[in-house]
Amino acid sequence: RVCGSGALARSVLTQRNKMYKDGYEFSRTLSIATATRETIGPSLTGMIGDEWRWRKVALSPMFTKSALSEPRRRVLSYVLNLADELHIALGEAADSAAEVRFDDLFTEKAVRVIMFVMFG
Repeated sequence: RVCGSGALARSVLTQRNKMYKDGYEFSRTLSIATATRETIGPSLTGMIGDEWRWRKVALSPMFTKSALSEPRRRVLSYVLNLADELHIALGEAADSAAEVRFDDLFTEKAVRVIMFVMFG
């Protein structure tokens, strides 16, 4: 699904972020895990239960607010550089009336941030 509302996106990310727990519409079910693995291959998003849980526990400390804001890690400056890249790419697309594949563009930037946080 595509979300065209900033307010809805903010609500989902900040107030409904527990929806991925068991019993909710977006919980980590076997069918979702299987579909994810079939679509994008093996990854953390395609795991459930203990297979997923121990990895989440191991990775979570890297993504806490305090860890991400640690000045020596330079995460904020890295994200700002990616935002500049997005600004330029979107400006060029607008100038040339080119089609923009937002999903690909934003997924690539998100993966780059995750890899930077994990591996520097």
